[in-house]
Amino acid sequence: MTELKRQQNGMLYNPLKVHIPQYSEKKELVRKFNASAGISVMERMDFLRKVFAHMGTRAYIEPPFYCDHGWKISVGDNFYANTGFLVLDEAEVNIGNNAFISPRERIKAVSEGVSIEANRVKHCIAALSNFEKYERHHSYGRCRFLLTH
Repeated sequence: MTELKRQQNGMLYNPLKVHIPQYSEKKELVRKFNASAGISVMERMDFLRKVFAHMGTRAYIEPPFYCDHGWKISVGDNFYANTGFLVLDEAEVNIGNNAFISPRERIKAVSEGVSIEANRVKHCIAALSNFEKYERHHSYGRCRFLLTH
């Protein structure tokens, strides 16, 4: 079994041996996005549209933005993430419609996916914003994530 298959099945794997097609291409697109001062918003977001699994209409992220892979991230319509947003997407990350992410927030989806439903977004974002200087695993219904500030 390949290390990529082991990762996808939630098993222990060696991240140095995981071969992901287009990994360096997607990292370059994120780098271009972060260095995109002076270009139009549409052009800037086109970089991330090529990286994400899905990006809804009227979705916007303030640079800088950081992620592990990008192709496991889906965001819905009317999505906004403020500066310094970090997503560790070893597993799938699905953020619904009408979501707002405050500055310097982190979502860690290491061994199981994160799904933030539209009707739970306000609760999840409030939970993310209320934790400082420690790690804690939290669960709000189907909204599961590891919080770190």
